[in-house]
Amino acid sequence: MELDLSHSFRISIVVLFAFSASLSAQETYRDNFGSVSYSNNDGTMNFSADWVESNETTDPSAGRIQINSNQLRFDNLDGRYISRSLDLSSATSVTLSFDYDATSRGNESLLVRLWDTGTSSYQTIVTINTSTSGSISYTLTANQISSLSSIRLEGGDSFWSSGERIFIDNILFTATLGPVISIDDITVNEGDGTATFTARHAGLGTSGPFSVNFQTVDGSATAGTDYTAISGGTLNFSGTVGDTEEIVVSLTDDNDFEGSETFIIELTGSSD
Repeated sequence: MELDLSHSFRISIVVLFAFSASLSAQETYRDNFGSVSYSNNDGTMNFSADWVESNETTDPSAGRIQINSNQLRFDNLDGRYISRSLDLSSATSVTLSFDYDATSRGNESLLVRLWDTGTSSYQTIVTINTSTSGSISYTLTANQISSLSSIRLEGGDSFWSSGERIFIDNILFTATLGPVISIDDITVNEGDGTATFTARHAGLGTSGPFSVNFQTVDGSATAGTDYTAISGGTLNFSGTVGDTEEIVVSLTDDNDFEGSETFIIELTGSSD
């Protein structure tokens, strides 16, 4: 008895997600406290809400927490805090920076805290407890980057006295945002003739069309023997989330039984 193995070989397509840095853009959420308002949006993006005081007045010009001399001032802070939320769900990385002046803090401290989705609580990232002034830069963790992101400023204890003051200024979140191109894995028979991939625009929309370059890369499958290589391919997207483009790769049926083999679609760069 003879067995026909000419079409029993399956080629398993593995996709490498390679995102070009040019697919991303930097956006900022900033409050430089340049006006006496808890709704300042001085960056390229808007915070989700205004500053919210707790156990304190809601007036940015009065009380123990207030905007004073273009800074956020904390005086005799016992049991009081202030917070502000922002949506960072589309960010791939975020850095928080701010200035501080604690030269009049006495022996008190100020906690800078961020909401953490892993613990469902605020986590302290910086404790200001030296009588100096300076700047802080902090890179957010994955659990601090979400649609529920929030910053909260509160005293380190409940023993503040009148005149013990700490100032915060130029609160700045710098977020790397951008569209994401995803390609699903597929499995086809060598005898099918072609392998068709669907590339999908996810993440954020863009202000206009853009293109993404791609190429094929050998895995255990070999270009020229198992499939036809592509170099310098281009996908043209409209800029609207959900837009799809196809990548069609020609397969070579060599009538040999070889087992499962792979090749890769690699994103190599983008324009606009």
